[in-house]
Parts: sequence; C-alpha cells; structure tokens
Amino acid sequence: MAAPMQVNLSEEQQEQLGALQEKFTAQRKQLVQIHNNMIVFDKEKKRHLLTIDELEKLPEEVKTYKAVGKMFIMEPFSDIKTGIKTTCETLDNKVAQSKQAKEAAEAAIEETQKQMRELIKAGTGP
Repeated sequence: MAAPMQVNLSEEQQEQLGALQEKFTAQRKQLVQIHNNMIVFDKEKKRHLLTIDELEKLPEEVKTYKAVGKMFIMEPFSDIKTGIKTTCETLDNKVAQSKQAKEAAEAAIEETQKQMRELIKAGTGP
C-alpha cells in the first residue's frame, strides 16, 4: 500500500485551496440543480405529449374545458391543442438551454479541479 503523500502548502496556498473547494462545491450544487430541472422539464413534456396523443383521438366538435384557478372555462378544441403544443415547444427550448448550462457547468468544474490539482502538485514539491 502506498504511503500518503505529504503536502506542504503555505498559508496563502491553503486559503486558495479552501476558496477553490468552496467554488467546486457551489459548482457541483449548480450542476445538480440543472440536472434536476432537466428531469422536471422532460417529465412535463412527456405528460403534455401524452395529452396531445389523447386529444388527437377525439373528434373536433367535442367540448373542451381549460382549468383556470378553481373553475373550468370552455375553450375551442383547436386552442387547447395549440396551447399544449406551444408549451411543448417552450419546454424543448428550456431543455436545450439546460443542456448548454450543464455543459458550461461541467467545463467550469473541470477547470476548478485542474486548478486544485495544480495547487496541490505545487505543494508536494520535490
């Protein structure tokens, strides 16, 4: 079994390492939040797509209602379908934005890890 590596960091380097660790933790939390948002958006989109599939089976002249607060308002069938399709498009955009944000967060985490490795490597010395 390899012996633990001795790391001698100056006070300034220790402060830098502590700041990098805090930054890393914040970035990881942000990445988890983005991932959770993507899951929520995806579930919501699937629910709307199932609703559209069910609506497609109905005749055009069927009476449809939209929930507004605690009441229901009669709304044309085509408006209901259009509204759900618009919501799906919005969710697609949110998922795409979340993917970009996830990639940026992953890149930031990699950079922070690299900085931490370099700082520790500098502290191990010869």
